[in-house]
Amino acid sequence: YISSDFSNFNVFQNSHSSKPLLYKITGTWGNHEGSMLLWLLIMSLYNVFFSFNTTLEEPMQKLTIVFQSFLYLCFSLFVILTSNPFLVNSIDINEGLGLNPILQDPALAIHPPILYTGYVGFSLILSLALAGLILNKLDNLWIHALKRWAMFCWLMLTGGIALGSYWAYYELGWGGWWFWDPVENISLMPWIAGLALVHSLMITQQEQSLKQWIVFLSILCFSLSILGTFLVRSGILTSVHSFATDSSRGIFILILFLVITGFSFILFILKSPQSNKQLNLLFINKTSALVINNIVMLIACITILLGTIYPIVVEVLTNQRISVGAPYYNSTVLPILLPGFLIMSIAPMLSWQSNKLVKVKNYIYILIVTSILTVLITYLTKFNIWGFIGTILGLWIIAASLLSILHNCLKYKFKKFFIYNNALIAHIGVGIMIMGITFSSIFQIQNNFTIQTNETINSGQYSLQLNNLQIAEKNNFQELLGIFLLYKKNE
Repeated sequence: YISSDFSNFNVFQNSHSSKPLLYKITGTWGNHEGSMLLWLLIMSLYNVFFSFNTTLEEPMQKLTIVFQSFLYLCFSLFVILTSNPFLVNSIDINEGLGLNPILQDPALAIHPPILYTGYVGFSLILSLALAGLILNKLDNLWIHALKRWAMFCWLMLTGGIALGSYWAYYELGWGGWWFWDPVENISLMPWIAGLALVHSLMITQQEQSLKQWIVFLSILCFSLSILGTFLVRSGILTSVHSFATDSSRGIFILILFLVITGFSFILFILKSPQSNKQLNLLFINKTSALVINNIVMLIACITILLGTIYPIVVEVLTNQRISVGAPYYNSTVLPILLPGFLIMSIAPMLSWQSNKLVKVKNYIYILIVTSILTVLITYLTKFNIWGFIGTILGLWIIAASLLSILHNCLKYKFKKFFIYNNALIAHIGVGIMIMGITFSSIFQIQNNFTIQTNETINSGQYSLQLNNLQIAEKNNFQELLGIFLLYKKNE
C-alpha cells in the first residue's frame, strides 16, 4: 500500500497513488481482506505479549498460548481459503481505484485498530478461561491476570466504539447518540458482556464463589465477537459497515463460531468449578448490587441480539426483508438498563459485608439538591417524564461519585488516587453520558426539509438558507460542499 504496488489486486481496489500516506496505510484495513490481516496481526501480538507474563505458573501460561495459537490457526485458514489478500492482477495496472472518500478521515484511520485491539483481544480472555478450566487452576493469580487483560481489552473496545461513533456523527450526519445500526449493535454486545466481566472480576476480590460466572462471561465475550464477524462478513446484514457479501465466507465463519463456542461451553459444563461457599448476598450490599447489575446487562445484551437477528430469521422464514430500528431499542433496552443506573446511583454508599449504608446523610442531602435542580431544569425547558428521570439519574450519579471521591481523598490523602477512585471516575462519565442522551433525545427538535440553492427555511426563531454549492477537487476525489447561512431572529 505504501509503495502503491497495483499489481496486488487488493491494493488496486482500495488505494490510489495520490492518496496521503496516512490513508494509504489505513486503506490496508479499509476492506475485508485487509481487516482480517489486521485481525491476525492483533491476535498474534496478544500471544507475543502474553508470553512475557511472569505472574502465572508455567503450565497455565503454555496452555493459554496453545489455545491462542489454535484460534490464530483457525482464522489464518479462513484468510487463506476464502479471503486471500495477496491476489495478483493478471494485467499491468498503473493506477488504483482509490479508497472511499468517507473513509479518508483521521478518526476512522485509528478507529479499526483500536476497536480490533479490544474486539480480538477477547480471544486471549477465552484462552485464559479454557486453560484455567482444563488445569483446574482458577486461583487468585488467574483472576489477577484475567482482570488485567479483560480491563485492557474492554477499554480498547470502548475507545474504538467512541471513535466510530464520533466519525458517524460528523461524517455520516447520523446525529443523536446512537444510531442502532446492526453492525454498531454487534460491537455493543461484546462491550456489554465485557463490562459485566469487568464488574464480576471486581466482586471476586470479596467473593471467590463467582468463578463459574466469570468463566461463562469470558467465553461469551469472544463468542459474541465471532458472531458479529459472521454477521458483518456474510452479507446477511445491510449496513454501511458491512465488509463482504460472500456466502462462502459466512459459512466458514459460522463453522468457526459453532466449533469454538461449542467446544468452549462443553468444556465449561464438564470442568466448571464447584464451590460450596455461598455468595454474601444481603438485602442491599455491593455484592448484591453488582450481581443485579450483571443480570441487567446480560438481559440488555440478549435484547439487542434479538433485535439484530430477528430480521434475519423473518427473511429466512417468509422471504420478506424487514428492519428493526431505534423505536424498538429505545423502548426496550433503555428501560431494561434503568435498574442498573438506579443501583449505580446508590452504589457509593453501600458496604461489601453488611447492609449498613456509609455516610448516608451526605448522600441524602445530595439527592435533595439534585432533585431540586432537576425540577428547575424540567420546569424551565419542556417537561417530559423520561427527561426528568434521565436528568435526576445523571445528576445523582455524578454528585454521589464526586462525594465518594472526596471521602476517599480525605481518608487516603490522595495516595493512589486512581486506584481507589477509577470506578467512581468511570461512573461520573456514565452520569455525563446519561445527561447527554437525555438532552439529545428528549429536548431536541427535528425537522426534515428539501431545500434548493438560495432558498430559506424557517423553523421557530431560526432561518436557514442554502447559500451556495461548491465542488472542490481533492487529491483523489471530488468534494461537494454546501454553504449554509443560519439566522436567529433575522440576525
